[in-house]
Amino acid sequence: MSMITRKIMSVIKDEILENLVKLEQKLHENGPENFTEQEKKEFWRVVGKIKRMDTPNKEYIEKAPAIREILHEDRFGKPVPLRYIMVPLALSALLLIIGNLIYMNDNENLLTAGIITYISYAIVFVVYFHILNIIFINKITTYSIISILSAIELIILHNYFPGFLRGLIIISVFGVVAVLYPHGRWISSKITNIKLDGAIRDIYFFITLKTDYKSYLSVSQKNRHWFFIIPGIGTLLTATIIGIYEWFYYDIYAFLIIALILMIAEIYSYIFDVGVWGGELGHARRERLILKDIKLQKSKIGS
Repeated sequence: MSMITRKIMSVIKDEILENLVKLEQKLHENGPENFTEQEKKEFWRVVGKIKRMDTPNKEYIEKAPAIREILHEDRFGKPVPLRYIMVPLALSALLLIIGNLIYMNDNENLLTAGIITYISYAIVFVVYFHILNIIFINKITTYSIISILSAIELIILHNYFPGFLRGLIIISVFGVVAVLYPHGRWISSKITNIKLDGAIRDIYFFITLKTDYKSYLSVSQKNRHWFFIIPGIGTLLTATIIGIYEWFYYDIYAFLIIALILMIAEIYSYIFDVGVWGGELGHARRERLILKDIKLQKSKIGS
């Protein structure tokens, strides 16, 4: 690296630290609720510069995540520890599948399939209430209310609306995609060495897992790219498999069509900018473009 290049990099680094300090001061002085959109854009612009560095300064990796933590918590709340989320969601997915298999093997065994499916629903509601911190009086009371309401609804549906209950059981399998999605991100975190802080809700109010931003900025850009690619592809595969399953066993095409629409939407968001509404592959697109910039910078320096 030439002397001129070193000086340029030094100026950029000083600018990054200066901007982070200013943004941090504004955030502490005015609070996250008064942190303007322009200031947020400036913060993410600085983060983009940090991502483009091979070995970011330790101060950047301390300050940038600290700012992001405050902004993130203000918008989505505090994360729930993973131990309260991952196993219940996996159990919920398993019960959804079991309930469906029971009904598939014996259409008359509606009550058993319905009970298992509703237990799964209750688990998901408990997890979801936990993440949104919707607790009435105390946790035991809240979860008891959910269980009682689920049982009453099950009895009503079984006695008076059996056709609707059958529909819920069939539809429930597609819920496997939603409840297994966080596991895709968990697997991705293990592969890419990016830590997770816990479970939160996303902008769609679905359950997702919050990244530990300090570890996120500490890994290579390639790892950041793959961190989103893995769960994105996992979700598409799960949706497609379930769509084919519903088509094969129930002769229902709707879920396969939904899976294809989801696939098109995700691939589109990986190729084109759709803003914050992109899924995992939409996030991966952002990291892919940064990775492309890094390679371009290295090729220029090399030449």
